[in-house]
Amino acid sequence: MTLIPLKDVSLSIARYPLKLLGASFGRIVTIFRLQSGAVVIHSTGPFSDEDKEEIRKLGTVAAVVDVTNFHDTFAEIGRSAFPDARYFAPKRFPLAAKLNAESIEEGEAIWGKELLWLPLDGVPTLNEWVCYHPESKTLVVADLLFNCKPDDLVGKAFFALAGIRGWPGNGRLFRICVRDRKALETSIQKILAWDFDRLIVAHGDPIEDDAKAIFIRAIQRGFPWMNLEE
Repeated sequence: MTLIPLKDVSLSIARYPLKLLGASFGRIVTIFRLQSGAVVIHSTGPFSDEDKEEIRKLGTVAAVVDVTNFHDTFAEIGRSAFPDARYFAPKRFPLAAKLNAESIEEGEAIWGKELLWLPLDGVPTLNEWVCYHPESKTLVVADLLFNCKPDDLVGKAFFALAGIRGWPGNGRLFRICVRDRKALETSIQKILAWDFDRLIVAHGDPIEDDAKAIFIRAIQRGFPWMNLEE
């Protein structure tokens, strides 16, 4: 693993391979360095000893956060990599009891207002939380949007079946899991109240320019029933 700074000394990402049914998703781990010097890891990965050493060079890892019920793939190995850190996950996360997970709201004692978190209401099966880093004007999402852009036949076929309508795009499984359209639309409107110009997705490439307008177009493709205004 090599940490990739994103124009900010306080923000880095790390890439890991991840496949489903032969299609490459990848896993992006986002690493925040707080003003206190503490480190918050957004999403778990299969951290090696070398990875852990590189992350610790940034500061003491105070928190590890998994942000959707569907992100339990690397949760155990990711949690065990930093046993002294507090571990946060959505309520009803599949491994919450086993990993002694705290609810994401409780992490404010660590990150204060440096990281803002918002649950995507209306989609209880996924129970995803999005994260906003005001200092770098960065929005981080998990399965709300993918930006994988496959160039192989297996990947193209998989994402076509998944109903991805352009990149970045929202998958059919997410849309099937929507139980309350109004609640989800309200959550999206709250996201749009944030001033972000970078978008990091858990699966695929970050978007460094014009991210808010791209985000709006992607959400409108996935959820044409929403009435969104920038």
